[in-house]
Amino acid sequence: MHTFTQIIKRAFHNTAHGRSMKLRLLDAEGMAMSGLVEDAKIVEVGKNKAKIVVVTNDGEVLETEEVDKEVAAKSYFIILQYVRQWGKRINVTR
Repeated sequence: MHTFTQIIKRAFHNTAHGRSMKLRLLDAEGMAMSGLVEDAKIVEVGKNKAKIVVVTNDGEVLETEEVDKEVAAKSYFIILQYVRQWGKRINVTR
């Protein structure tokens, strides 16, 4: 499990070096529902915007596009529910 500080540092490092992959909120939710997300954090960007940073089971850090805070908060809640409840029940084969 990664700490919040590690997630944020990696996300900002990747963004600064052009390596960050942008996800749509729906894609992040789908990944979480499929058991592919280990952790997620919400990051405020400006006054009324936020994005969600997710860490995959492979340790890859991905971030969503910037959206209104209210929209990001709802999506974040959904992602957390999938990670905490569904993710443990789904066996992902690789």
